[in-house]
Amino acid sequence: MSVTFTVFKGSPSKKITESQTTVPALLSDQVLIKNTHSGVCGTDAHYLHADMVLGHEGVGIVQAVGDGVSLVKVGDRVGFGYVKDGCKKCQYCLKGYNWHCVEGIRGFGFSNFDQGSFATHSVWPETRLAIIPDEIPSVNAGPFMCAGQTVFVPFLRQGIKPSDCIGIVGIGGLGHLAIQFAAAWGCTVVVFSSSDNKKQEALDFGATEFYNTSGLKAADVPNKINHLLVTTSAVPDWKL
Repeated sequence: MSVTFTVFKGSPSKKITESQTTVPALLSDQVLIKNTHSGVCGTDAHYLHADMVLGHEGVGIVQAVGDGVSLVKVGDRVGFGYVKDGCKKCQYCLKGYNWHCVEGIRGFGFSNFDQGSFATHSVWPETRLAIIPDEIPSVNAGPFMCAGQTVFVPFLRQGIKPSDCIGIVGIGGLGHLAIQFAAAWGCTVVVFSSSDNKKQEALDFGATEFYNTSGLKAADVPNKINHLLVTTSAVPDWKL
């Protein structure tokens, strides 16, 4: 049985337009989600001109599942993010690194242009869904699905320990979450920014130390940094 729902797309004029999307019967691994909340990522602005459904920080309630779904059930509150799927066969997909799939990224801006969180519903594979803990309100959960997981995954993949000193470059949409995660992880948190404008904000988020990178020399930073998270939109000039 097909499902039709309302979606909100970009357009050549960069005006968000409303339309309908119809999805055939769910595949065995697919889940139908009634979207209740969505974050707004900076990447959404890059696709305002495109004929595609916007949004990739979605939160909602499972309404139906394919016959092969076992990880979630109807009524669960789930979230979904930037990467939708992979080939499920390559070494990266089998390890859960779908964003490195040898067949290319299957996600926001690259494929599945009829799916997104700026919509009444979404259809997503169960393996790319996260069950939202009861302690996290839906209104706050959306940004964790993209910005949050982007900066948190390295803590798991790189084996970051509470005893480590973590350097964080930038205090934007990613950096402010990275600081809070690192502080909650128990790390010494050293923040670098190109100005002092966000110094107090960084300290309030849990930064242990703050450095303005203008004229900064290595000798000015006494702590040895074990891991460096660069959250800026541009690659810093490492020669400075």
